[in-house]
Amino acid sequence: MHTNTLTINRTAHTAPMPTRRACGAAALFAITLDDAAPSPPSPTKFQLGTPPASITLVVGPSGSGKSTLLRDIARAARSESIPTIHPPTDPLPAKPCVDLLNQPLIQALRTLSAAGLADVGAFTHRPAELSEGQRARLRLALTLAKLPTTRTTQPAIVIIDEFASTLDPTSARTLSRCIARWARNNPAAHLVLATPRTDIARHLAPRTTITTSAVEPLSIRTHPRRALPVFPITIEPATTDEYNALARYHYRAAKPATIVRVLRATDPKSNTLAAVLVVSMPTLNAAWRTIAWPGRYDMRTQKPRDTARLNRELRCISRVIVDPRYRGLSIASRLVRAYLDNPLTPCTESVAAMGLVCPFFKAAGMTEYILTPSRRDARLLDALHHANIAHWRLATPTAAGSRAKDAAPFIDRETQRWARSSRATHRYADAPATDRFHRACRALIASPVAYAYTQTS
Repeated sequence: MHTNTLTINRTAHTAPMPTRRACGAAALFAITLDDAAPSPPSPTKFQLGTPPASITLVVGPSGSGKSTLLRDIARAARSESIPTIHPPTDPLPAKPCVDLLNQPLIQALRTLSAAGLADVGAFTHRPAELSEGQRARLRLALTLAKLPTTRTTQPAIVIIDEFASTLDPTSARTLSRCIARWARNNPAAHLVLATPRTDIARHLAPRTTITTSAVEPLSIRTHPRRALPVFPITIEPATTDEYNALARYHYRAAKPATIVRVLRATDPKSNTLAAVLVVSMPTLNAAWRTIAWPGRYDMRTQKPRDTARLNRELRCISRVIVDPRYRGLSIASRLVRAYLDNPLTPCTESVAAMGLVCPFFKAAGMTEYILTPSRRDARLLDALHHANIAHWRLATPTAAGSRAKDAAPFIDRETQRWARSSRATHRYADAPATDRFHRACRALIASPVAYAYTQTS
């Protein structure tokens, strides 16, 4: 029976025989190398608690024995038949990040998001195209993906050396909070992290802190379990200038048709813009509103009084953008919650293409509605299926169109019918067939999730 405790037997370092030149160097300082022989580690044995969903932090300067201690911990775990997991150290394959995780697609995207890579660019880019901080997050995601998916009585030991050691202070702080939150939610693992940085300990909230030293015995401290500290941000009204500053990080390149309010989240420690939220006027047509607000916003009649009611009572959160350095800290959901605490209208909506991967609207208190294809979208999807175009191929419209050359007249008729069946796309019905097909692909490829919120007081 496992007790979530390991007995760590320290490795005594044996110095190799000195070379002639090493002896000559020692002689210049009037010392003998026998005097410099390493002493046995102190303590030579100790007990380490490894409860699930928690962290052991090993901290100390370079050369103080952190890596040796990690090897001792790994050896103790193996002697107890406890799985040990290490980050990949070999060069990462030149594949899109999402292809590097051996998990179903949505699960892989969620794992990348948990490591702070909730971005379509990070999902589809190759490691060489990422920043150093993003590659550190990718290696973390690859490590997390190795963990068992079912609850076990004895957690696996995840061992990460040089954690965040090469990152800038902001990225190190953010990554620490990401992994601390992840650890608290995953009973299948106990994390052992070694780092020379002393500035990230409070962000990790470890159960045990082991301080190494080249001249002093190990310092081992066990901490009571405490809530993770909330990442400090300041939320306040902003202008479109702040939106423009972060717009390049959003997966939608186009600017919202209208902007009626902007909120910003600022890191008070560095006075850095961390995130923005944009509120817009609602579009006239959205079939899912009949589910969220039955009988309230049925715009099929297009009567002026119904349009006036919609514009009076409803606003749309059209953008939530987080600087990549601050992703994974729940800033998006806190921004949404801040707006919902003081909304412009009684009702608020949003539609998110990444809702299945990053459900921060739901975390902020909005009601989630999984959307199904409209009748016209379903018809066109069926036509594409019969033309041998799988849904995933719509992400590359040019290649998808080339694949169905023999069915081009059929696809052309169906995309025309699709375009004419909605006011939003009617003007594209007579556009060149290739342009119309590309627009249809962009409309059909997404699996958006709608969110609604009604102020109760």
